Amino acid sequence: MLSRLRTTFKSRKGSTIVRPDYDKLNTSNLPDKFVYSRPSFLNIDDDSLGSDHSVRAILTPLDLTALPWSSGYAECVNGGKSRYNEDQAAASQFYLTCRQQTPNGSVTNNNRPKSPSSQYSEVMVTYMGIFDGHAGTGAALTASHLLETHLQEKLTEVRESLLELGDGEIVTSLYPAITADSLIIGAMEAAFCSLDEQMARERTTYAIRGGCTSLVAMFLLDTLYVANAGDCRAILHVNDDIIPMSRELCPGAEMLRLQTMAFSNPSLLHNEFSNRAFSRRVWKEDLGKKVLCREPMSQGWVYREVTSDDIRSPLIRGEGKKSRLMDTIGVSRCLGDHDLLVFGTDIRIKPFLIPNPEVKTFNFNKMSLTEDDVLIMGSDGLWDVMSNEDAVRIVKAVLQKHTAQDPLRYTIAAKALVAHSRGMVTEKGWRMDDDEDASFDDITAFVIPLHHTVKKIGTRL
Repeated sequence: MLSRLRTTFKSRKGSTIVRPDYDKLNTSNLPDKFVYSRPSFLNIDDDSLGSDHSVRAILTPLDLTALPWSSGYAECVNGGKSRYNEDQAAASQFYLTCRQQTPNGSVTNNNRPKSPSSQYSEVMVTYMGIFDGHAGTGAALTASHLLETHLQEKLTEVRESLLELGDGEIVTSLYPAITADSLIIGAMEAAFCSLDEQMARERTTYAIRGGCTSLVAMFLLDTLYVANAGDCRAILHVNDDIIPMSRELCPGAEMLRLQTMAFSNPSLLHNEFSNRAFSRRVWKEDLGKKVLCREPMSQGWVYREVTSDDIRSPLIRGEGKKSRLMDTIGVSRCLGDHDLLVFGTDIRIKPFLIPNPEVKTFNFNKMSLTEDDVLIMGSDGLWDVMSNEDAVRIVKAVLQKHTAQDPLRYTIAAKALVAHSRGMVTEKGWRMDDDEDASFDDITAFVIPLHHTVKKIGTRL
């Protein structure tokens, strides 16, 4: 069709980005699920504050008690890419009820209590999330308001299987093969999927526009759980080590999953795309030639003779952060986007865009943590122009300058991260100190102190 020929022509000239298109579902008369606002912990009455794209003011919480552990947070709007700041954030603490082993109780080798001599305790859960919206603010707003509710529901479903031991460790009352971590990870995965299903159901009732990537950190006693669906990023800086807690889930990074799905469900390609990945774009003149190819469900590369099916548009074009799924979107996991179409067609992309997060864990048990050990979380607007090492260098410099008794130190560190990525406006646009292009995107950053995890604050009997 004409639109596909146009896309192919553009791609051959070197362009890999095509404007996203959405199903023309009439949402003009539908109310917004949530009215646009900035995160509640910023305590901003005027939602237009910080929305000047020419200034890009950096916003931070006025009340340090609004965030758990006096964590640092900062944000700024994009340089004109979209009308509103499409990033959203959330932070809270809530309690999870677990059974606690009493002194007279005991646990068998398979973690099943020998006797019912257990009582219940409430364990505090600390929750923080970043939701990076695209093609509208609806999905990110919905996630920032509702994902925590879905997470609490899913954790409640497994709480009877969780057993808190006297030293603060959580195990299960089930067989060893089903660990406490696997139950908690499962609850996080289920929460993401449950919210995505709610968005799908309600999109004809409310105007939930676009989609969003999501990055959530959850602290439960001595363990950190980071769930990521998209291209936001989290890193730990612990004892001078940098530990990645997520990876950017872009189409290029998930080629094997996407190719396998296309191979198993060829109807999803609508005879417009090929599920094979070649080392270069193949054209009609390549018919019959052998070109390096990676087959579906394969990790390695082999030479394959090009057929007429192979000269269709590739399912994934480009590499790394520049890769695009079906010529349209640069992430492979997100919430929402139920009506996202390949531009100029009625092909829905959502089957490939799954909401399931990747979850990584880190246990702080018996670790010696100081006030300088932190978790850094940011939307892709931060990381597009900053490496992990840059982020740690900036945060360390702030923390060394401000003593552990300064309650503003983490806020100042988060603000420094955003300021560095945003740069300053010049005659050449937004530029960083080294005169390189600054981030033009919305930018959001958390700097979360970790020493509270050792104190086990929030556990109450």
